[in-house]
Amino acid sequence: MKQLTIGRNNACDIIIPDTSDLVSRKQAVLTYSFWGKMVLYDTSNNGTYVNGQKLENGKGLCVTRKDKVNFARIADLDWNEVKDPYRKTKIISAICTLAMIVIAVVLALWLSMPSEDDVPTQTRTEVSSDKGETQTTIQPQTVEEQSNQQPAKKTKKKASNKKGKSVTSNDVMNKEVNDNSPIVY
Repeated sequence: MKQLTIGRNNACDIIIPDTSDLVSRKQAVLTYSFWGKMVLYDTSNNGTYVNGQKLENGKGLCVTRKDKVNFARIADLDWNEVKDPYRKTKIISAICTLAMIVIAVVLALWLSMPSEDDVPTQTRTEVSSDKGETQTTIQPQTVEEQSNQQPAKKTKKKASNKKGKSVTSNDVMNKEVNDNSPIVY
């Protein structure tokens, strides 16, 4: 809790100008909590009034910015002069809280992204047609299919040419290309 002193003394936080000397050098003390609760204490000889009612000396009264506060029936409190002493702390707290929320959201999104192990792979299926050509289709594989699948053995796929002879992929790669021969993949 922070205290703001009010009076005609130049050392006060809120200075009340008074040439008649009815306002005390230290007329009142206003305590201010972090959450904005304000309590006014009278420390004067000539009285402090809240909404027309005189405060008892030394006893506090909760006040709001809507209350009319008067000192020694001479001067009113200008609420514009009462600044929140926790303003900087509240701004820093709000920025830190916002930053923590942003970090938490980014971290949650990053952790929810699938890893490389979770990304479905693709399977190749090669089918020979009646014309001796091989067609390759690629289908995505689910995670369950991946975990149940055993490592595939590398085999040479065979296709047949027009004459019905079996041709391996190595034969196709090593074969000289001429315009009349079909290319089999």
